[in-house]
Amino acid sequence: MFKKIIENEKTEKYYPICISIIIIIIYMVKTPNKILYPKNFENLLSALLTIQSVFIGFLGVTLTILLSLRDEKIVRYIYKYKSKKLLSKYFKYPLMIGFMSLIWTISMFYLKEYDEYYFFNTTNINNGKIFLGVLLFIMVYFILLSFRVIDIIFNIVFVEENKCNLREKRLDDIAAEKLNDEFKK
Repeated sequence: MFKKIIENEKTEKYYPICISIIIIIIYMVKTPNKILYPKNFENLLSALLTIQSVFIGFLGVTLTILLSLRDEKIVRYIYKYKSKKLLSKYFKYPLMIGFMSLIWTISMFYLKEYDEYYFFNTTNINNGKIFLGVLLFIMVYFILLSFRVIDIIFNIVFVEENKCNLREKRLDDIAAEKLNDEFKK
């Protein structure tokens, strides 16, 4: 179902940021301006740190798997015909955003002390709403970027050989002998 939505290359490239922006807009509109953190907020932050670490570790492992498959036909095909730069960006961005989300989540342990202050004096939005909004945006963006990489790796590992025309063309014995005879002359 989701695969059919992201078959377009531009859609595949931009859906993580677009969905993240839509979710943050909904969050900013639907939540009250003065928001307080839940009682067990530190436990939630600890769980988020664990999830982020697992995703970053999984991305590292998938990159290692891809490098170990470098001599396989499908990976050679990707390197030859698909954009190698695009694939490296698809790995680089989730890792960068993942580390940013780790840093932001760790800083939330300390920023929660400033949640009752207001972001600007002219607005009625407290820092708690802004801090949680940034955390929500970074987390959703990171998860969607990671999903995109995982989806690409699954497609690489489990692709059917005939879908990417990787069959080696071999000459039969008679055609091979004809070519050898022509080159000997």
